[in-house]
Amino acid sequence: MNLNKLVAKLILIAGFTCFALLIYLDGYYDYMGPYKPQPEVGRIYPHHIHITIVYLTKQEDLQLRYLFWGGMSLIMTIFVYDYFFNPFKDEKKDWENWKRTKEAKDSWKKWK
Repeated sequence: MNLNKLVAKLILIAGFTCFALLIYLDGYYDYMGPYKPQPEVGRIYPHHIHITIVYLTKQEDLQLRYLFWGGMSLIMTIFVYDYFFNPFKDEKKDWENWKRTKEAKDSWKKWK
């Protein structure tokens, strides 16, 4: 495995991990979070989960935002990385195309 494939896979795994944590925390806050603000404990930041609103602390709200935008930026990074470096290019197909081209040239020489 070359270095480009390794880097691409690591970026992809990190991006999907961010989204998996985001989905987990959304479900956790929906199940455990209060449905009314609690200013005495700092749960004053509304978070919309489907049709319900739960109130989170500032740290919980920032965690969800960082996970979302971090995952989104990592997924977009893998598209840009794939465009410029093409780490998942199939070398076998390239070899077969080159071999066919060489065979075609050789067969052309026979007809001359």
